[in-house]
Amino acid sequence: VVKDFGPEGPGLLSFPKPGITFAIDLPVTDATPALVGRLNDTVAAEGGRVYLTKDAFTSREHFQAMELRLAAFDDVRRRWDPDRKIRSAQSVLLL
Repeated sequence: VVKDFGPEGPGLLSFPKPGITFAIDLPVTDATPALVGRLNDTVAAEGGRVYLTKDAFTSREHFQAMELRLAAFDDVRRRWDPDRKIRSAQSVLLL
């Protein structure tokens, strides 16, 4: 799937930003994590982001390189949940 996005939304982890996005469905094999890592190297180098709702393999390092608003999100997160009681498997992996 190829989509063209307009302006970035106000959400601190909102995915869309101006440009084109590609959605790629991959079979899960032993090689999938390494392939996703190489694709994410390109995405990060180009200033792109990963749509987390559809992702299962992005590393913390790639996510932090792609998401420049992460510090602002973490400030809000610390203020409202200082003991980190609200979390998901994905937040544990990425944050």
